[in-house]
Amino acid sequence: MIREYVIAKFEDVWYRARVIRIIQNQLDCTYNVMFLDFTNVAFVTEQDIRRYPADLTVPCFTSVCLIEDMPHRPTTDQINFLEKKLQMNSLLHIDSVNYSPHTDIALIKCDSLIEGLAKMM
Repeated sequence: MIREYVIAKFEDVWYRARVIRIIQNQLDCTYNVMFLDFTNVAFVTEQDIRRYPADLTVPCFTSVCLIEDMPHRPTTDQINFLEKKLQMNSLLHIDSVNYSPHTDIALIKCDSLIEGLAKMM
């Protein structure tokens, strides 16, 4: 399905991906996917795509997203605050995630992060 998270093979290795488009012909389907950890896009065949297994719990290291209400030109203090808060493998409460219908970019709402940035203005 479009927007479904899957695993897809790229250069003989399976990676997490998200289906962007499905091209169906009389014989088979080709899937246009965006690989989550690298944000590159590729076409894969039916043989090179699988449903995302529930037991695959390795964290995703990269995603295309925007943080709602993020300052356009953060100050040095705000940048330092973000460097401390946005550490690899750390937890951050996310209030909501919405997807832009035209770009498939996630718009993340994180009130605690934005409130922390606002205190430094």
